[in-house]
Amino acid sequence: MTNKVEDWLKQLEKNVGEALMKSFYDFVRENMQPGQANKKIDKEKQSTIISKNKGQILLTCAGIQWTREVQAALVAKEASSGLQDPLKKLKGTYRRKIDIYTQCVERTGLSPVDRLKVVSLIIMEEHNREVIEKLHANKTVNGPMHFEW
Repeated sequence: MTNKVEDWLKQLEKNVGEALMKSFYDFVRENMQPGQANKKIDKEKQSTIISKNKGQILLTCAGIQWTREVQAALVAKEASSGLQDPLKKLKGTYRRKIDIYTQCVERTGLSPVDRLKVVSLIIMEEHNREVIEKLHANKTVNGPMHFEW
């Protein structure tokens, strides 16, 4: 190393940022196509996705997907006649996701790093499910756009 520490550290930071951005876009292109949210969750595919990707990417994309799904459910709820509740359906989807992640953790042969990724996803998705539950309860009781946390 012949350069100043500040110079190579700045370059390292730039390279890490570019690598994460590339990983993020690759993940989105492969796993977050429109309409995939409503498809049945495949346990084996989820295991492959988890082991193949960085935890930071998994958590960020899970947050983005949750936001899109909740927004779509709220819009659908406002537009519907009330026969079917999109938030209730979404809550069930998140229960199934958590069940699949839990099965992944219980599976033997999971590397310690992959186990940490899945545990983090379980915590995040359980919180997301609870928020959906609160949104559903508040939308039903208090009417549109009145939320009490």
